[in-house]
Amino acid sequence: LAKIKALYRRVRENAATAHIFGELVIDTTKRQVLKSGVELALTVKEYDLLVLLAENAGKTLCKDYLFSQVWGSDSFSEPSTLTVHIKWLRGKIECDPGNPEFIVTVWGVGYRFESGS
Repeated sequence: LAKIKALYRRVRENAATAHIFGELVIDTTKRQVLKSGVELALTVKEYDLLVLLAENAGKTLCKDYLFSQVWGSDSFSEPSTLTVHIKWLRGKIECDPGNPEFIVTVWGVGYRFESGS
């Protein structure tokens, strides 16, 4: 019974290791992001921010929440750091960063990750 439970746990843990949004693939097991099959060079914070947004696709996440989850509540970084990282991330994952299809700004609130469909 213990072996079966362990096997079930491993299968369940590995089941959702990749988030696929068209040409954008986020593999959380490998900590790897691919765009059109090409690996993107993301910083740790960019990756963490992207995963947080993607795992909450379709939900609007407020700036304070995103900042505290990625940088921590005791961070000495400025809140504008989030805006800068969103800009850099859009530059890497979006076909047209000026008209983003994945990371959408919800004015006065925060950001929402769209599936790109």
